[in-house]
Amino acid sequence: MVDATQSKARAFGPQEWQRGLWLAALILLASRIGYQVPLPSVDPEMLDRLRSTPGFGGAALSRVSLFALGLTPFVSAWVVMEIFRGGRPEPLVALYRRRLTLAFAALQAWGIASALEGVRGLVPEPGFEFRLTTMLTLAASTMLLVWLGEQITRLGVCDGIWLLYAADIVAQARVTAEMAFMFDGEFRGGVPITPVEATAFLALLVALVALIVLVERAWREIPIEAKDGTPRMLSFRLDRATIIPAFVASWIMMIPSVLVWLFSPSGTDVSLYAIIRSQPLVLLLYAAVFALVTYMVTAARLSPHRISAGLARQKLSISGVPPGQTAATLDRVSSRTTAITAAYLTVICLLPEVLIIFAGVPLSIGGPSLLVVVIVALDILSRTWGDTRKDATLTP
Repeated sequence: MVDATQSKARAFGPQEWQRGLWLAALILLASRIGYQVPLPSVDPEMLDRLRSTPGFGGAALSRVSLFALGLTPFVSAWVVMEIFRGGRPEPLVALYRRRLTLAFAALQAWGIASALEGVRGLVPEPGFEFRLTTMLTLAASTMLLVWLGEQITRLGVCDGIWLLYAADIVAQARVTAEMAFMFDGEFRGGVPITPVEATAFLALLVALVALIVLVERAWREIPIEAKDGTPRMLSFRLDRATIIPAFVASWIMMIPSVLVWLFSPSGTDVSLYAIIRSQPLVLLLYAAVFALVTYMVTAARLSPHRISAGLARQKLSISGVPPGQTAATLDRVSSRTTAITAAYLTVICLLPEVLIIFAGVPLSIGGPSLLVVVIVALDILSRTWGDTRKDATLTP
């Protein structure tokens, strides 16, 4: 949870910046077109028929396209590498991340191909050749998205891969349909939402976004000084570190649904999981998992003793703190920051679940997804308007 970067103010002139925005928009548009291209070797007419069949999983089948995997394998690889990166340099981490992304994409693509073969009439020529070609196609498409995202990053607009991932989240958010469900009561057993409830829901959503902006933009600065008396700042901030525990905790909490899907009789898996997830004890377990994962990730990413040793090598010390107590001071700062982060992530990721279960609000975007969208928007705004905090910060 450390930000070692300087200000992200634009290094380009107005014309270069405008050109970068237009190119990024074209790349984003091209990626969205890829989500509409049918997957080869799949009967398009049968696919359209199944998508329109009630209760057959039209939302899932809508993802059967050239970019069916999207950037999910990259996000998984990014989370794993951020947890276990240690002191490895960024170029080496990026190399391992790409290889891990390709491996995850191949595994997930093989699973998708096998699942498609199980749908009668959808695959005209099932077999090993279909699974192999589908795996290669989907894995290559994911790596193409990664490459497109890297081109946006080089334009300086934002982190392009996360922009493409956030755009896919927004595209999947069925806002119009959800609003219709809320006001006609289809999602709540025929009981429509009242104007007061709708206003409260919108206010709560705005407050949730405001909380994300407040915490993600917050800094914790510790004054340090060199032997010559030059003042500097050691700055701690979240800097997308909240994405890691949010996704890891969400993956852990998916285990009950996977177990239910594997061991429950056919047709009862969805209803049974809905009963399980609505239990208060499960929600408390969800909160505990978030807190535990947050502390574990922080311990893996931030070591007070390593930071203290780094300051000592640079002949720096915390202002007003004896050199022998540097690690203890940093440990207290880290503990407070971690506790705040754990509480913050629990609210962000648990509140949508509570709204879905107890208030009957049809949300298709969860806490981790909302977190990603807001963080990407903040990154774009920061690079567009510049960061007003331009004082030098140090890399712990």
